[in-house]
Amino acid sequence: MRSDHSRNPRRVAPALLAACVMLLGAALPALAGDAPATAVGRAASPAATAPLPVFELVEGAKGSPYQYTPRSLTIPAGRKVALKITDHIGGCALVTDFPHLGPNSSTVQARVPVGQTRTVVIRAPKPGHYRYHCSENMYFGVIVAK
Repeated sequence: MRSDHSRNPRRVAPALLAACVMLLGAALPALAGDAPATAVGRAASPAATAPLPVFELVEGAKGSPYQYTPRSLTIPAGRKVALKITDHIGGCALVTDFPHLGPNSSTVQARVPVGQTRTVVIRAPKPGHYRYHCSENMYFGVIVAK
């Protein structure tokens, strides 16, 4: 009789099931879009570990006739980007809404105190024009995704 129990199907099946559950648990956040996908047992690709592209938006920039500068901002479509927002005017512009640019096309809200800068992550799901605005919908700009 062999002493090697690893070939016993009654012992292999639970171990195999446990391994599959662990792999699936690690992969679910990536499949849901909450984490970058990486191959199990391999290093992450350079694109998965690369920092997000950073874009800047200023509320109340000196010398600009617009509340938001630049008024039109071009970003890559289908890719998450960091948006650094600096506020110089206050008022309803303390909160800026970015409709359809959050997870599952939700609205991203950026609350930026006067004189400070905050960073939010946005993602345009497909090419097009995405209007953003202050919380009172008085001031606006456009994100162009290409």
